[in-house]
Amino acid sequence: MIFNLNLVNFRSYENESFEFNPGVNLIVGPNASGKTNLIEAISLICSLKSFRLKGGDLINHQSDFFYIKAIDQFNFQRELSYHLSDNHLSKKYTLNHLKIKNRSQQRKIPIIIFEPSNLNLVNGSSEKRRDYFDQINQNLFKSYSRILNQYKRIIVQRNKLLKDPRSQIHDFFPWNIRLVETANLIVEKRLELISIINQKINHVYNKIAKNKIYNIEVEYKTNQNIKNYANNLLKSLEDNFLLEKKYSYSLFGPHHDDIVFKFDQREAKSLASRGEIRTLILVLKIIEAQLIEENNQTYKPILLFDDVFSELDGSRRKYLIEYFQDYQIFITTTDADIIIKDFSKNTNIILLNN
Repeated sequence: MIFNLNLVNFRSYENESFEFNPGVNLIVGPNASGKTNLIEAISLICSLKSFRLKGGDLINHQSDFFYIKAIDQFNFQRELSYHLSDNHLSKKYTLNHLKIKNRSQQRKIPIIIFEPSNLNLVNGSSEKRRDYFDQINQNLFKSYSRILNQYKRIIVQRNKLLKDPRSQIHDFFPWNIRLVETANLIVEKRLELISIINQKINHVYNKIAKNKIYNIEVEYKTNQNIKNYANNLLKSLEDNFLLEKKYSYSLFGPHHDDIVFKFDQREAKSLASRGEIRTLILVLKIIEAQLIEENNQTYKPILLFDDVFSELDGSRRKYLIEYFQDYQIFITTTDADIIIKDFSKNTNIILLNN
């Protein structure tokens, strides 16, 4: 949990301070009043990750730096600053005035975000689904971010080599070995996560949507044989060298895989209604919270609901409130009346203006 926040030159905020409740914090204001900017700052100071923008785009356009300070439940002072000079962006993160490396997991507070683009998770691109599951794994496994970043660097270098007209098949052997090793670890963790979700998903879904009972399953799709993934991927890379040279791009690996949601053995995107898809996304968020809390013994995840709570019907809002009553929650909305009736009098209301 965090109890106060100070923003200087962060997006639309020149110098603002906020105080928060340990429970529900309702952020109310018209469009373009800074609601999403506020929860983006919360995400950044807690997890060192923004769910929308990157780098210099987070700095107020009239400045060359931003600064965020927050106090958490253990009275730790968290400070984060970005400075832009000659197109170079420097970052500094401190915990009780001690500098912490950006990649360090030390004292990060896990964040769970439910925002409008999540509603396209089922029907959207495979990249969105891969990114979502990879993000959960990064919260669960300390080494996953390192492995994923390593894999991405290998793909970049390998693609560069594929574009080189002088490159020959023997030049790719060391890169293929490194790609296969990291790819195998990524796929193993994705499959492990999917297996855990499949053990929970039907129970949670049918508890929320009592009127329709489905057999729901998450399936991992890859063009390689999972049982002997590493060897099959290596063979695909070697056998398709000329094809990859033609396209100057790595055509095989987990960056092309997909995660599919099935209702009664049929793909949800062709069967499920919009309401059922919303319910499915809520279920994934609930399971995500369960897994992160089981894995993190120091901090419970903070929940950020950005402009989606009002799209849920009363029964779904009620279930979420009951389930997440022991969490710190931030909800943005343009209309507090739609949401406030579902909460107790202890709700902290933060009013924003244009």
